[in-house]
Amino acid sequence: MALLDDKVVIVTGGGHGIGKAYCRGIAREGGVAIAADIDEQAAKDAAKAIQNSGGKALGIRVDVANLASCQTMAEKSLQAFGKIDGLVNNAAIFMTVPAERAAGRKSPKKLGIALWRSTSRDCGFAAALLCRPCNDEKREAS
Repeated sequence: MALLDDKVVIVTGGGHGIGKAYCRGIAREGGVAIAADIDEQAAKDAAKAIQNSGGKALGIRVDVANLASCQTMAEKSLQAFGKIDGLVNNAAIFMTVPAERAAGRKSPKKLGIALWRSTSRDCGFAAALLCRPCNDEKREAS
């Protein structure tokens, strides 16, 4: 018996980097990994790699800043596996240009604080958006 036997876990940002590693770990522990990413092809590729190694996975496109997209992701997950047991809120946006160029007139230090606050707020908002459709489904089932 593995740690996550038959647990269905959504990982936002599951198509790349740490999110992809979370998905592999979930599957390795017997769980079902749902790689949810704004990059649909990356999500599907991550899921396919898990399936090819004998695990259970699904790749779904989701924009965590959009409620309808989160609802669709939850619905597809529930249709495929009948339940959702967990959420790893890993989705993020990375800046790939130097802060000095992106900041315009703001100092890199001020931009860093503003980005941190914005990202923290958005991650909390995304978690609430993702949990809402799942909780609605659980309420209807009981």
